[in-house]
Amino acid sequence: MSAKYDSKRAKTDVLIEEGTFNPTPEKVRDPKFRGSEFFDPHDAVQVKYEMLRRVSIDKVSVTEASDEYGVSRPTYYQAKVNFDMAGIAGLVPTKPGPRGPTRSTTRSWHFCRPSSLQENPFAPGNLPSCSARNSTSSFIPDRSSGF
Repeated sequence: MSAKYDSKRAKTDVLIEEGTFNPTPEKVRDPKFRGSEFFDPHDAVQVKYEMLRRVSIDKVSVTEASDEYGVSRPTYYQAKVNFDMAGIAGLVPTKPGPRGPTRSTTRSWHFCRPSSLQENPFAPGNLPSCSARNSTSSFIPDRSSGF
């Protein structure tokens, strides 16, 4: 194998590891990204930065720039907001999914629970009765009251 192939593969591995790998480099149509040692269509941060630069410096329309760099217009606008807020670091993709605690805290539990409950909300006296006749009727709203 050639050294050029090894260095390109190593760079791709780094981009994947860092979360900045562009999965669709073939959609980038800017000629700078073809056959260049510096411009890499696999680098999502570089692609987004150049797209933003084309609109702000070269005065290309957002539609034209997003087409040229293979992204949607909403992606352009989100990149612009992220760049305006955090600079180049804002262009680094974030992991999808929840970004905060998913469990309730003691404070939120005390806020949500009725004050009539004792310290142990699961104590036998605190659980609703589950008689066969009344098991679901207490959870169904009364339609006669207008709700």
